[in-house]
Amino acid sequence: MMRRPNLTIAATMPNAVAYLALFSYPLVAILLFRRLPLVPALILTFLLGYLFLPQGFTINVPLLPDLNKETVPAAAALVLALSRSRTEMRRVARSVVRGAGSVRDAAAKKLVHRRPHPLFVALMLVFIVSPLGVAYSNMDAFRVGPVTVLPMTMFDGFSLTQDAIMTLIPFFLARRYLAEPEAQLVLLRILVALALVYSLFMLWEVRFSPQLHRLIYGYHQHSFVQHIRDGYRPMVFLYHGLAVGIFAAMCCLATAGLWRISSERLKQANEERRQTARDRVRAPAVAADAGDPAAKSGPQPVRRRSTKQARDPLRNPTRWVLILMWLMFMTFLSRNLGATAIAAALLPFIVFAGIRVQLMAAAAIGLFILTFPMMRSAGLVPLDTALSWAADYNQQRSDSLAFRIRNEDMLMEKANQRPLFGWGSWGRNRVRDAETGQDTSVTDGEWIIVLGTSGWVGYLSRYGLLILPVVLLARRRRGDLDQASAALSLMLIANMIDTIPNANISPVTWLIAGSLAGRVEMTSRVAAPSRRAAAAAAGAARERRALA
Repeated sequence: MMRRPNLTIAATMPNAVAYLALFSYPLVAILLFRRLPLVPALILTFLLGYLFLPQGFTINVPLLPDLNKETVPAAAALVLALSRSRTEMRRVARSVVRGAGSVRDAAAKKLVHRRPHPLFVALMLVFIVSPLGVAYSNMDAFRVGPVTVLPMTMFDGFSLTQDAIMTLIPFFLARRYLAEPEAQLVLLRILVALALVYSLFMLWEVRFSPQLHRLIYGYHQHSFVQHIRDGYRPMVFLYHGLAVGIFAAMCCLATAGLWRISSERLKQANEERRQTARDRVRAPAVAADAGDPAAKSGPQPVRRRSTKQARDPLRNPTRWVLILMWLMFMTFLSRNLGATAIAAALLPFIVFAGIRVQLMAAAAIGLFILTFPMMRSAGLVPLDTALSWAADYNQQRSDSLAFRIRNEDMLMEKANQRPLFGWGSWGRNRVRDAETGQDTSVTDGEWIIVLGTSGWVGYLSRYGLLILPVVLLARRRRGDLDQASAALSLMLIANMIDTIPNANISPVTWLIAGSLAGRVEMTSRVAAPSRRAAAAAAGAARERRALA
């Protein structure tokens, strides 16, 4: 629970609605899985919890992970998705047993076989086990002036391991169920739909100030002062207005990807319709030459598109252009300069570049982020140029950036003292005054927080799981790539760029990364046919050769 004072309204306790929303959310997840197919139910379980459950409201349970807006949807989605998929596989097996085919063949047709990529498996294991190394290497207390910083215990390590497992649940489920192109397309469409819904709440808070969380759940989730920027910066139900901005920017990229897909499908449908019309015109002439009396009636009229095809949103690029314009306006209206700049910089890749160029650009930026601490320490990051650009735009933002750089320098100097596993929790990674012991540092960027608390082991395992799927996907053959994966890759990279100045890794980030990781595994190998199917295929080939 976070209770911080703001300009006008004193902090209050969470009301009964916060408890009701958190404890009743498993029922919402059950309803989603009963009413919807597996893929949209899984996506909505994570996204609705992230976007609408109370922020900063945590219930501590002894020996179990804390209950909050991330762990409750994750646990519900894990149980329901695994039970649902097991039930569907049993149904497939029973239907095949009643038929004449092979269970193995049917399963291969139903679900594409994927062998886990060893790099992803290794990184997940390191991500889960590394908190034990962090705790073991930080079992010493130390004094800074009159303040004694507490040591960590192995119980803290096990608690952090539980948190790591809960963090990886979206990645694990998305890697298993959201890897196919159709599932990735559903993910893009649901993200855009929820962004449109969220834009209404954003408009309300831009006009009336960020008060929705307080009005519904009884308390402010963050400092009100930080959300006055020549107007109001909306927070809605996320932890900060910066998280709202980057979510809107990512959904802008998703809309642009859907526009590309819609344009390609419309072009393909028009070409098929023209080809059908040409075939209908040629058919009577061919039949007349063959002496068919029915050919005298002339060419048949071309049937118009059906109502279902005409209303297909993936064949209406204009709709996605209008949505993109609206979401870009909302991103700008959220008063997040960084998120707006990221969206404006990455949108041209989706709009103008090919799929291969999109993935290569995303992979190049991702590798830069993965090695950012090393480049930062070596002085290869043009900080002076960034400061001069910020000063040209606004001196206040330039001063804020300079303040962040000074704090990152201090925190990196301390992180380098324990580079392997970091300093752990309990504020041990912070920089304190040598005389008073007061904390003099400010941690903003996700990368410096992870590097200071978990060291290079924690940093590479976390950022490796988030960035390497994009890098490996960019190495794929052209036939294995599609626009949905390219759009998701750029969305993920947009989120990772934002982690340099801010800490905005969310379940949405892990869902996208898991979907791309599963796509890498799915395209790397295909299901091998059973012996019976292979023998039948070989026999059919021999018969065709004999007849030829």
